[in-house]
Amino acid sequence: MDRMEDTLYIVMPAYNEGDNIMETVESWMPVLNGKSGKSRLVIADSGSTDNTHELLLGLKKKYSKLEILEKTNQYHGPKVIALYKYAIKKGADYIFQTDSDGQTNPAEFESFWEKREDFDAILGYRNKRGDGKVRAFVEKIVCLLLRLFFSVRVPDANAPFRLMKASLVDKYIDNLPNEYDLPNIMLTAYFARFNEKITFETVSFKPRAAGANSINLKKIFRIGKESLFAFMKFRKDMKKADPENARNVTKHKIGSLAIALSFIGAAFLAISVSPSSPWNRGETVTDSGVFLTVGTQMKSGLTPYLDTFDHKGPVLYIINFLGVLINPMSGILIFEFLALLIAVAYMYKIARLMTSKRAIAWFLTMAVFSLYFTLNVIDRGNLTEEYAFPLIAMALYEFMKYLLRGETSLFRIFMVGIGFACVLMLRVNMVAIWGVFGVAILVKMIIEKKNKELFKFALVFFSGVLTVVIPILLWLGLKGALSSFVDVYIKFNSEYTKTGIMKAFSTISYIFGYSLVLFSLGISCCCALMEKNKKEKFALWSFVVAFVVAIAMASMSGRNFPHYVMVLIPLVIFPFAKFYESIGNSATSRGLVIIVSVFIVSLTYQAWFSTLSSVMSSFRNRREGEPIPILAKTSCGVVEENTDEGDKIIVYGNLDYIYLRCNRLPASRYSFQYPIAEVRPSILDEFFNEVAKNQPKVFIVQGGYVDERVVSFLNGNGYKEVWRDIIIDEITSKENPNTSRIYVLKGD
Repeated sequence: MDRMEDTLYIVMPAYNEGDNIMETVESWMPVLNGKSGKSRLVIADSGSTDNTHELLLGLKKKYSKLEILEKTNQYHGPKVIALYKYAIKKGADYIFQTDSDGQTNPAEFESFWEKREDFDAILGYRNKRGDGKVRAFVEKIVCLLLRLFFSVRVPDANAPFRLMKASLVDKYIDNLPNEYDLPNIMLTAYFARFNEKITFETVSFKPRAAGANSINLKKIFRIGKESLFAFMKFRKDMKKADPENARNVTKHKIGSLAIALSFIGAAFLAISVSPSSPWNRGETVTDSGVFLTVGTQMKSGLTPYLDTFDHKGPVLYIINFLGVLINPMSGILIFEFLALLIAVAYMYKIARLMTSKRAIAWFLTMAVFSLYFTLNVIDRGNLTEEYAFPLIAMALYEFMKYLLRGETSLFRIFMVGIGFACVLMLRVNMVAIWGVFGVAILVKMIIEKKNKELFKFALVFFSGVLTVVIPILLWLGLKGALSSFVDVYIKFNSEYTKTGIMKAFSTISYIFGYSLVLFSLGISCCCALMEKNKKEKFALWSFVVAFVVAIAMASMSGRNFPHYVMVLIPLVIFPFAKFYESIGNSATSRGLVIIVSVFIVSLTYQAWFSTLSSVMSSFRNRREGEPIPILAKTSCGVVEENTDEGDKIIVYGNLDYIYLRCNRLPASRYSFQYPIAEVRPSILDEFFNEVAKNQPKVFIVQGGYVDERVVSFLNGNGYKEVWRDIIIDEITSKENPNTSRIYVLKGD
């Protein structure tokens, strides 16, 4: 059939639309130009109490292709069903349904019409609505109900802007009672449930120009209540109509549950190497011990930066404070687990942006997540990067989804702003994703002249940022700690970065030692070079730049700490997913998939086994009663013997977990002194002045930090050595003088 001979029926329900109907008809009639001579605009008007019907009769004299369907129920749903059946009966090839209230734009129809041969139905998606937040919220609830009842995921179930093949509508229309209130919602559910060839296209939706909505909240609740029972019936009918599809849906649910359980298991295994895990409590840690010590000090009424010293962001200390409130040692596990579970879930969503195959997305998620084990086993969890991990993954997903599909919402933008603020208040050099993609979207919107949308996006984003930043700054300001915050978090971190920036290239080389990171960056560059679609090409190059900047920012300190690589994990998965999707489905392609998959497994399987082995070993040591290092065990014995519960102690070096294990607070703002004293030498002067003033009864010196100054200070202030870790040098057979020691303040 010649495309010009396709018969189109534009159908509209109407009720009391006297203020809109003339403009609506006149704006939609030109759409019939170039269509078959049998094409019509049909309006169902029954029950109107204003002049709608008289106006339609007048318009019919002007437009020969306008038809009025009079004998229908007055309600919206039954009118739509009657219109669909009428169009099918009259021999329509395509049915386009919209409303008569002037909220849809006829200019957007042509893009739907051009795609009619590619899909059986093209359904509108109102990502922004002009008819109020209540109706937008109701639509979200409807989509959620469709997902719960029918296991279908659609962005918009009821948009009155839908082009459908009449044969497709005819296939399902008789399943709906003539008086059913929500035909479009159920047709969408049928189309999606039975895998019809449909797509969703973004459409605008203006505020009502005139007249009043016939649907109010009371009617919405009534229809919603009735629909729940109707949904149950439709679900039973669907299962009876296609038992094979019902089995596939069940398999899909089981598969989704299995994926969710695997992610829960992966997150649990990951936190099992944390020092806060019950079977790991005795293991020596550094960063986590500092963060938990600050959290414990906050619980005692002290303020970060003012009464404590560590150069991470306030969000980290708030998280550790909340963990300490739950349990002094193990409470932080809850936040670690949630952070990693959210991160792995968003990694899966990132993979699904490029591949429709759930198995591939799951495989890549689990494989790339193994990088976390490699990076975390050494440092034992509760890390700054660990809490930034899910926020980076969430932001990357939202940014790429917008650049690739144009899909977003004000709520999502708000959450991206909150994520940015939280990461900014964790550690500044982890915000590369927001910086690069923010600029990319800014450029894109300026080129597309979306100035109003750009202003709205920016306003909502910064509202999210301020929602986090303002309360934190107010809290610090009220505590008198704002200037200390600026000194430590901004000035000190600048000094910290300067001391290592010359070694940045060494750190970059160290990062590329993780093969998955190196291969992922290479694949992303290749995909960007080979991509033909302009929109995807722009998104891919934005991704490449973000990847490079993230690596550069992670290398700024010039220190080769494994956990610095953690911020790159969310970026690693996307290029692999893009690569798998571009391979295709030929026999040669399937062979390539197997080869690449085996290669990825060869890079990752050791991380899983080494982590599992580490957890089992720690648990075995715990059962055998040997998890506590001798320094911690001895220190706590001396502390208990020589101090009361409210007394403070001090540890020289970087071993804050002793404060936690001995249940004592530090006697100085500087609970640890290295490496911070190497960055700012004046810290040691302040430390010794504070210790001399506070005179802690127990002074512990970590092995490796025994220097002339600390020994001279202890001897000059009346401390006596009560324990030394005896270590004999294997070469000289002499005692190593630089070993851990415990000192007690002499009595009067």
